[in-house]
Amino acid sequence: MILFIGGGKMGGAIAQGLLAQGKGPITIVDPALPVFEGISVLSNYKAYAGPKPDAVVLAVKPQVIEQALTPLAQELADTLLISIAAGKAITSFQALFGADARLVRAMPNLPAAIGAGMTGWFATANLSVEDKALTQALLSAVGVAKELDREEQIDAWTAIAGSGPAYVFYFLEALKAAALNLGFEEETANTLALETTLGSVRL
Repeated sequence: MILFIGGGKMGGAIAQGLLAQGKGPITIVDPALPVFEGISVLSNYKAYAGPKPDAVVLAVKPQVIEQALTPLAQELADTLLISIAAGKAITSFQALFGADARLVRAMPNLPAAIGAGMTGWFATANLSVEDKALTQALLSAVGVAKELDREEQIDAWTAIAGSGPAYVFYFLEALKAAALNLGFEEETANTLALETTLGSVRL
C-alpha cells in the first residue's frame, strides 16, 4: 500500500500514474483534494486505519512541511519516505524523522502530469535493495526515473529537467509566432510548431 501525504498536482499525478499501472492500493491524505476514482482520499491522517504502508510519498508544499509532518514523525519514522518537495534537503527530513530514517529525495518535472516526466532521485545509504526497487517503480509510473549518485545533483537535475520544459514551451511559442507572421492561420501555425519539434525529437 502506498500512502501520499499531500496530493497536489505532482503528488496526484504520481498517484494516478500508479493507479493506471495497476499498482496499489493507494491512499492520499489531503484536506483539499477532490475525489479520485480508485484512490482513497482522507482529509486527515488520523482517519487512516489501513495496514502499514510500504512507502509514504511526502507531497506537501515545502513551506508547510514542518507543520504538516511533525505530528506524524513518530508514526512514519520507520517507513520508506519519498519526498518530492522542491528545495528540501535530506537533512530537513532527518531533523523531523530521525537520522536513521529511510529517505529518498526526488525531483519530478511537470510532464509527469501526463506520464512523460523525468524524475531524478537520491537515497540515504540505509535503503535496502527492496526499498530502492520500490522507489524506482513508484517514480517510473510517471515517466523516466534515474537514481543519482549525490544529493547535490538534484539541484542540477532541477535546472535541466525541472526548468527545461519552460524553455521548450518558449521555443514552441516562437515557432508558432514565426508561422503566424509568415501568413499561416492559427491551426496550421500550431501544427507546424508542435509537429516540427516532435519530429525532431524522434529523429
